[in-house]
Amino acid sequence: YDAFDQEVQEDFFAVSLPDLVVLDSNLVTARHENCLLMRLLAAIGLNDQDLYQSTLQQLSQLSPSNFKVHLYHELSPVLMQIAAAQKL
Repeated sequence: YDAFDQEVQEDFFAVSLPDLVVLDSNLVTARHENCLLMRLLAAIGLNDQDLYQSTLQQLSQLSPSNFKVHLYHELSPVLMQIAAAQKL
């Protein structure tokens, strides 16, 4: 199952106000960005440096000003240490 290839349609069931405010955005790009953010978080949780770096690069190219990308990047060293400690 690959969410990147899934067809995206407008959904007006609001879970998040910022997504509702920007209804004129490109839904395919927004979905791709959200999938990459989930992959980035998964890479952090799995302490997978290679997946983390490649996903971070893709996200940075797709959305260089995304504050979540910058936040996760700043927090990733601490989060990866926690994830590694949980595996012990």
